[in-house]
Amino acid sequence: LAAGVLSTNVTVTPLGTNLGSDQVNVSLGLLTNASYLVGALSNATVVIKDRPLNIWYRANPGIGNDFVDFDGDGLPNLLEYALGRSPSSPDPNPLNVSVTNGHLQIVFTTSKATDVLSALAWSPDLSNWSSGISYFERIDTLFGDDFATNTYRTTGLISSTNMVFVRLQAT
Repeated sequence: LAAGVLSTNVTVTPLGTNLGSDQVNVSLGLLTNASYLVGALSNATVVIKDRPLNIWYRANPGIGNDFVDFDGDGLPNLLEYALGRSPSSPDPNPLNVSVTNGHLQIVFTTSKATDVLSALAWSPDLSNWSSGISYFERIDTLFGDDFATNTYRTTGLISSTNMVFVRLQAT
């Protein structure tokens, strides 16, 4: 510290995006020296927590990466995580789809994970996909302890003559 300065900021930057454990402690201590006085606050510890997704992967070893469907249910691991499902036991289709007042209505449950986003997309031909508020509007979200039940509907009307495909993505 420069003469007359009583405190300073120290930046701690984790290297990489996947810690070796759920959390790592970083401690900083100021040792006594003849050039300055050490006060009562001579050390500090910061806890760096890994992403919840990485913690989930450590709790489910051997399942592969985000894009692997380990249990063969059609849901890649990242989507299993976003939906709060088990990556090692097959689950049924996560989307409950119906037609209500001419709109396609989609209900699905997500976990309360804050490090992944889920989004609906629709396509008339399975080649060109569209998503966002121009295509879907949120009707309701009911929050539970660990999950949220989301209800969306298409902004446009659908009919029996135009086929529409819907998918749920996680990023």
